[in-house]
Amino acid sequence: MTKQQAINYLKDRYLSNMKEGSELFVGVELEFPIVETNGNKTNIEVTKKLFQTLAGFPEYQIEKKDQDNNPIQLIHIPSKDRILFELSYNTIEFAFERAHSLREVAERFESYLSVIQPILREDNHEIQGMGIHPQWKVNDNRPVKIERYKMLMAFLAMKDTEMETHGYPSYGAFICGNQVQLDVRRDNYLRIINAFNKIEAAKAYLFSNSEFTEEEWDTKIARDIFWEKSLHGYFKENVGVYPKDYKNEEEFFDNLSKTAIFTAIRDDKSYYFKPIRVENYLDQKEIKAYTADGAEVIIIPLEEDLKHHRSYQFQDLTARGTVEFRSVCTQPLETTFAPIAFELGLFVQLKELESYLETCPFFETEEKNYQELRKKYSKKNLSEKEMKRMNLDFIIGSIHNIDGVKLRLYMQNKNKYDIYYNYFNEIYEMVKNSDIDIVGHMDLMKRYAYEIYGNYNFNDYKEVIEKILKEVISREIGIEINGSGFFNKVGESYPSKEILVLYKNLGGEIITVGSDSHFCESLAEYNAKMIELLKEIGFKYIFTYERRKKIPLKI
Repeated sequence: MTKQQAINYLKDRYLSNMKEGSELFVGVELEFPIVETNGNKTNIEVTKKLFQTLAGFPEYQIEKKDQDNNPIQLIHIPSKDRILFELSYNTIEFAFERAHSLREVAERFESYLSVIQPILREDNHEIQGMGIHPQWKVNDNRPVKIERYKMLMAFLAMKDTEMETHGYPSYGAFICGNQVQLDVRRDNYLRIINAFNKIEAAKAYLFSNSEFTEEEWDTKIARDIFWEKSLHGYFKENVGVYPKDYKNEEEFFDNLSKTAIFTAIRDDKSYYFKPIRVENYLDQKEIKAYTADGAEVIIIPLEEDLKHHRSYQFQDLTARGTVEFRSVCTQPLETTFAPIAFELGLFVQLKELESYLETCPFFETEEKNYQELRKKYSKKNLSEKEMKRMNLDFIIGSIHNIDGVKLRLYMQNKNKYDIYYNYFNEIYEMVKNSDIDIVGHMDLMKRYAYEIYGNYNFNDYKEVIEKILKEVISREIGIEINGSGFFNKVGESYPSKEILVLYKNLGGEIITVGSDSHFCESLAEYNAKMIELLKEIGFKYIFTYERRKKIPLKI
């Protein structure tokens, strides 16, 4: 097979299912760790029991079982959504049937959580929103007992490949991602790939959620290293960010022909082997391959093996006529759909995105090396110079963790006073030490504590709250009034009216208004209500920002 023949084959595989003028659908896949809430390793008997319990509900049907007859993939019959184990018994995936709107996917997800979380919590487990399983080191990270997963894990642990890897071949068992597929056409797929490749630095900065404490890697997206420094990254073309803008289809498929084939099927049995470039695959007379159990065999490459090809780029063209966006870590549960809304919004405004990127000030000071930019803006700490180069309009600071523990988990085994006091004290430390413009949703803890402890008494914490607000005012930082509390049982804004009144009485004036919305339909839904509240208290202005400069707007 010549290189051009390989390219033609790939074109047929990846372009044949594209539809012209097709209706836009959204396909979402969400992966999450299942975590033991007392800090112990995940009990895989508990996670297996979850699937057995769900399988007993009339709306669920078993689609796949492992070699021990445990259900490992369920279909929710009314929606056709799938719930499955992702490589190991420690992680769960929700693979949603394509939908017309993100809201309907989010509503289905919430309905699944409302069933699954109580079942898991009976055994001190729950689904958590993290890009790396917090107990990965002590967990049983063996693959789910099916041949495909066993083969994949064995491939990643392969020796004698001349590649220096990171030494964590089981990483697929404990990293989790947030993915969306969107329909593309022959006339726009390359434009979409080019545009979204340019914004990987922004996505890294906004959605990093997979720090890996075992290594001194200066990144908040360890998933990138896990992929690139594994056998999936044996060829640099195979993973991560595309190295450049593609001028035409031939250029793109030339790059794709340099990606890897590493598996083949013979008589319904899967085999793996050292990665071979697509363009060279059929030139091999024979290939030393291995079964999932390590048995060595010799196979003859066949053209039909190319049907199993896939790359692992972050903007991944699929054989289904879609582009899969797969660079985002699993997010905290409360912001699960934020990156997908971000991607979808830019996707449907492609012309505007392209126009903005042509004149974006960011690229006036940064070279267009998209791979390096993603690494730079996922670092744990950016320099002052790097921050300035981003040309941010404003920086909002908020507390979602205390001592590295998510707020929802932090509440466990603590009394009400300590929960709220420690939360407010954490805000004080942030305000005193961080380079921020706005304090976001200042009493957010009540969202998590409400059902167990109820709302807090303002007077019990007035001293520490006043300390926060005085520091805010002295540093010319503002505070946000956030309407998302009106959506839930809290039934009031973040922060409360009492905090807003105290802020005004102390001389505070800088207020921004936010909805924390993840959907177009609810954007700014309670803004009018919040502005009326601000007027009642005595505020005359709300503020917006450009390049970190305050702009007052009269209300």
